[in-house]
Amino acid sequence: LPKEEVIDLLRVRLQNLYKQIESLENTPKHKHYLGIALSLDHRLMHMQVEVDWLTKVIQQLTEAPSQTDQQENSNRP
Repeated sequence: LPKEEVIDLLRVRLQNLYKQIESLENTPKHKHYLGIALSLDHRLMHMQVEVDWLTKVIQQLTEAPSQTDQQENSNRP
């Protein structure tokens, strides 16, 4: 896939994660069922790590030269 398309798809994934996180954060608390609360917290933590990773990858891809640029530079004498 072209770099721009990859970045767009990763941004879509990131936005979907934000929506899922918001939904989980708005889930009613389970005072009498600690296991459920811990499970939700565990899922939220994993999702936040994925958000952080996706943000970093998107930034790196955005800043990296495209393959076309690299090929053009490698063909120069």
